[in-house]
Amino acid sequence: MEPQPTNIDAIVALKPNAKWRYAVNSSGTTSLVWEDESETQPTDAEIATKLAELTTAWNAKLYQRNRVSLGTTTYPNISTQLDQLYHDMADGKLGVAATTGSWYVGITSVKTANPKP
Repeated sequence: MEPQPTNIDAIVALKPNAKWRYAVNSSGTTSLVWEDESETQPTDAEIATKLAELTTAWNAKLYQRNRVSLGTTTYPNISTQLDQLYHDMADGKLGVAATTGSWYVGITSVKTANPKP
């Protein structure tokens, strides 16, 4: 599953080619250290704003992640789906009758349980 965005993702989105690292000082505090001092560095506010944007986009796709990776309402793996399609076709479930086939019913149940916003 795709993890929720972090400050690192925000920094990379703002400055994809920048060289930087996190450093820990003797008191255990972590700070961001830019390797190229000549490059304009994003402010903490810019990083926070970008992180909020990335998080909003991530949250908007929750339904997609749920369809793929949660509980019993997830899509079956592709080999299972292809087997279902084969058997539906072998049973003559084509056209309108296809909506009663095991593949269609299974996929529809996942889509219904995790609707697109």
